Amino acid sequence: MVPGVTRISSFLTQFKIIFEQVVRWCDVVVLYSVPTNGLQTLLSSRFASKPLIFHSFDVLHRLAEYDVLRFPTWALEKLVYSRADRIIVISESLRSYMKEIGIPDGTIILLPPAVNTNIFNPSVSGAKFRAEIGLSNDDQIILFSGWLYEFSGVDLVMNHMRQLMTLFPRVKLVICGDGPLLTKLRLMNERFGLQDYVRILGRRAYSEMPQVVAAADICVNPYLAGVTSSFAFPSKIVEYMASGKVVVASDLPGTRSLLDERSGVILVRPSQLGATLVDLLATRDRRIELGQAARQYCEANFSLDSVADRFERVLKDALDHLEQRH
Repeated sequence: MVPGVTRISSFLTQFKIIFEQVVRWCDVVVLYSVPTNGLQTLLSSRFASKPLIFHSFDVLHRLAEYDVLRFPTWALEKLVYSRADRIIVISESLRSYMKEIGIPDGTIILLPPAVNTNIFNPSVSGAKFRAEIGLSNDDQIILFSGWLYEFSGVDLVMNHMRQLMTLFPRVKLVICGDGPLLTKLRLMNERFGLQDYVRILGRRAYSEMPQVVAAADICVNPYLAGVTSSFAFPSKIVEYMASGKVVVASDLPGTRSLLDERSGVILVRPSQLGATLVDLLATRDRRIELGQAARQYCEANFSLDSVADRFERVLKDALDHLEQRH
């Protein structure tokens, strides 16, 4: 089947369903996708006279599975974004992208990812999780959690494990997640003989994640630079921060745009990752200090209550603006 034919053939059916829901249930329409239902939702919002807000987490055409779909997806992006009443972006780098393709700055609103700071917080104990996976309180855990994209960079961390386990015999790397990189990580674990030092656990239930993060000494987000990662600000970072953990993350535009020197997060280039982990494993006081700074920064900038309040104001402002026009 030619890529994209299914989406075209289902256009009218999806439009009917979306239009009925918009008319019946919505005061404001919030859209998260362009390729699947963006045009249908845009038309529905206009026919029903309901404001449309697009919530952007990434540059969608760069995620297209087939090269042939990238240009039409980009064209749809421009069409939908230029006609949305508001564009919510999760990072300053995404705001810059929107401005580059012609979206007025006054239409773009920055709202970072939110985290429930009551669920993820420093008072949660990780002792039960450590015991479950056969680790003691004396082990030093480096944690990666989340979807294992090819660009996740977890294989880079594994490449440093031989050096780390020589310097710190109780160091352990714990990987919680699933995705296309998982097979490679399991093969590396066998080939390098790291089974005693690396735990590859697969996907864990979200309800378990506060305890998983609580068990860590250092949390990492070592994304490799690329077209699909540069604008990202993964929610795992704010979960790490809310738990009061020191975070080592790749210095990419999306991440850098929401974090500064007060955040407690160490932003590094790939060449700096190994040395940074060595330094943190050797200095417990510094880990604690940075973890406390991360928690404070998270409460001030990424807490669910603060972000939700701002999101509600965006919805209300969009509705008020539409009423004023009429």
